[in-house]
Amino acid sequence: MEKDKLEIGVVLEAFLDHSLEDALQFLSTNAPEVSFVEVGAGGYAPHPHCDIEDLLANKQARSNWLNLLEKYNIKLDAFNAWGNTLHPNKEIAKAHDSALRNAIRLASELGAERVVAMSGCPGGVVHLRLLTLVQVAGFRILRECILNNGKNQ
Repeated sequence: MEKDKLEIGVVLEAFLDHSLEDALQFLSTNAPEVSFVEVGAGGYAPHPHCDIEDLLANKQARSNWLNLLEKYNIKLDAFNAWGNTLHPNKEIAKAHDSALRNAIRLASELGAERVVAMSGCPGGVVHLRLLTLVQVAGFRILRECILNNGKNQ
C-alpha cells in the first residue's frame, strides 16, 4: 500500500443477486475507490461468486477467476467461510468444517492471505478452553495447508 493511500474493500454478500462480473463492473464504475473484495466461500456465508469445488479442482478456472478480478483492478482480500465447526448438530459441524478447510485451501491456491471464520457454538456460553481449542485447530489447519501447499494430506 502506498503511504497515505486509503484502500477500501467490499464484502460481496452485498451483491448476492448479481454475478461476480456484474458486481465487479458496478464497483469499478460506481465506486472506483474499492480495490479489494471479500468473497463468500461457504458455511453460513452465501457464495454465488465462487464455485469452490470447481476452483479447487481446476487450475484454468482459478486463473479465469483471478483474471476477472484483475480486469476490474480489484484484488481478493479474503474468503469468508464463517460457520459453526463445533455445532452440536454433527451434519452442520461437518459441513462447516469442510467449508472452512476448502476456503483455506482455495485461499492458498489463489494467493489470498486471509480467511474469515468464527469459532464457538450456537446458543451457548463458550468456555475459554473450548475457544482455545478452536483457535489451535484453526491454526493447525492453516499450517497444514501452508506446509502442503493447500493440498489434502
